[in-house]
Amino acid sequence: MTIVPDGKIPDFKSLGIPEVLYKYRDWSNLKHRTIITKQEVYLAPPMSFEDPKDCKLFKNYDSISDEELFLKYLEISQTDNSEFNSDEHETFAWKWTHNSPVRDPEYVKAKREVDFKLFNSKFGVLCLTAQAASLPMWNKYSNEGNGLCVGLSHYKLAKVIGGAGEVNYFDQLPIIHHNDDFFTEHSKQIYSKERKWEFEQEYRTHKFYKAGAVNEDRIRSVGSKGILEVIFGWLMSTNDKVEIINYCKNSGLHPVFKQSALV
Repeated sequence: MTIVPDGKIPDFKSLGIPEVLYKYRDWSNLKHRTIITKQEVYLAPPMSFEDPKDCKLFKNYDSISDEELFLKYLEISQTDNSEFNSDEHETFAWKWTHNSPVRDPEYVKAKREVDFKLFNSKFGVLCLTAQAASLPMWNKYSNEGNGLCVGLSHYKLAKVIGGAGEVNYFDQLPIIHHNDDFFTEHSKQIYSKERKWEFEQEYRTHKFYKAGAVNEDRIRSVGSKGILEVIFGWLMSTNDKVEIINYCKNSGLHPVFKQSALV
């Protein structure tokens, strides 16, 4: 997996990220049209994905050892109870080690729900693919060949959004360990999917919103130079093609137009 920190423009060739990343769209869906009419993409809240396991990995608290808990509570005591002597610090730490809420399944369940809500509000994810000629993708996301596929500049995406990475596919999804740092935890969440989705060959860009995101925050413009290709579905009507071409001309877009075909 390759991930680029927010705000940094990478050397894409060295990272192996394709120069063009694709988004399948259904022209009959008015929300999908804005990728052409406004050159906008939408960074979805992670919990909105249809896959019930996508971005929904549980943090594993079961692996926390008593020793780790003891050291944690000892540190807390030394910070919060400066008047304690060493024996009192140890007594405090042992007490909370044996009564830690992370050993309570109901507490862990509630904490996970809070964590998911925060994750959902603070992250936006744009799902893309390296494949412009995937029949399953055309059928699923572009109205069975009646829609279109838009090629986006990865450079422009990174410039206006930030992170970029290739999705990893697993027979068994990874575990988020209790001591994973912020970067590792959310990288696992965003870039891990089950093997059955491997046909998508997905790449993702994402953005972190420190204060949380409202819907308007999730809309990002890639600009006229961000649209590199427009590929028409094999069943798209002539009227729709003409409409798209006119939108591009009127908006100062100069994509390469291509026509898909079933062969």
